[in-house]
Amino acid sequence: MAFANPRLADIATATGKSIQTVGIVMNGGKGNTGVSDATRQRIRKAAERLGYRTNPLAQAVRQGRTGSLGMLIATDSHRSYLPADLFFGLVTQADRNGYDIKLAHYTDAQLSREREMPRVFREIMGDGLLVNYFDNSAMVAPLRRGLCRHHIPAIWLNRDMPEDGVCFDDHGAGVELTQMMLADGLRRIAYVDLECAPNAHYSRRARPAGYADAMREAGLEPDVTLRSVARPRHLATLREWLRRRPRLDAIIGYSMENVAPPLIQLATAANRRFGDDLRFGFFGSPDELFMFPHYVMVQQNRAYGEAAVHMLIEKIRQPDMTLATQRIPFEGVGPTGSSARSGAKLRKADTRTHEKRT
Repeated sequence: MAFANPRLADIATATGKSIQTVGIVMNGGKGNTGVSDATRQRIRKAAERLGYRTNPLAQAVRQGRTGSLGMLIATDSHRSYLPADLFFGLVTQADRNGYDIKLAHYTDAQLSREREMPRVFREIMGDGLLVNYFDNSAMVAPLRRGLCRHHIPAIWLNRDMPEDGVCFDDHGAGVELTQMMLADGLRRIAYVDLECAPNAHYSRRARPAGYADAMREAGLEPDVTLRSVARPRHLATLREWLRRRPRLDAIIGYSMENVAPPLIQLATAANRRFGDDLRFGFFGSPDELFMFPHYVMVQQNRAYGEAAVHMLIEKIRQPDMTLATQRIPFEGVGPTGSSARSGAKLRKADTRTHEKRT
């Protein structure tokens, strides 16, 4: 017979054991507790028969552990990065370690008030916090101070900071993407981003910086254009941008959606053999690998999520410990689908060949 809301006392009555003994078994007491395995099994079977469910709030109070990890996401979706494969990595790694993940969002005003931090953390009911904000809003600094002051274990996602964070190695991706193109004999390679505002995400600076370093290492002059242009003006801006340049071998864009559509249109209008005498390179997701032949640096979102949870669990164990930010590498894939080797060493370009094509 199942009770509507069975209690420990009901299990004690059903088994003929004391409430104290039942409590030890149902609350996970182990070791030298004086309760035999046979008694434990009998109590658990009775609890199952009666429909007993552990009260997670009461258990959290007793154990000092909720078994949950909170994740703060922005109220505006464009300020948090949470694709499906990243979330899968977070949940999978959390489950391996006996945690679940709770999503929560608060307004900037709430998160800007340091005195609100303990209340916010209690409402989330988590042992630690993943902070998924990648913009540079005014609430970031007070939120960081509040988390530190109240000793709340936290790991920041997708921010380039020296400690307690996980982000992608965007500079390394810029280097590797350029090296892939150079290894295929391409020399006149330009980088363009038409949505790079002054307060843009760190990756909009790191990727072209990696490209420039790889070009200089190969003895070539970088050609970087970073501008902030409204999307309806992208086509006209790129047309004028291309007119002022010698015939390019390849163009690298910040992302597929950023410059690919207008570039494809312009290349077709100019009778350029797309994927042959003009190559494109982008930074993107696995879904974009099969759209057309090009070079792409694929974000390893699942590994990124797993690394974030692993770091947070370390912070939970030692809340005052500072962890160096972990940078997750991309995977480079060329037009044939072959993966590039990270950090490949290339010989300097033959400048005489470059001069002949000028």
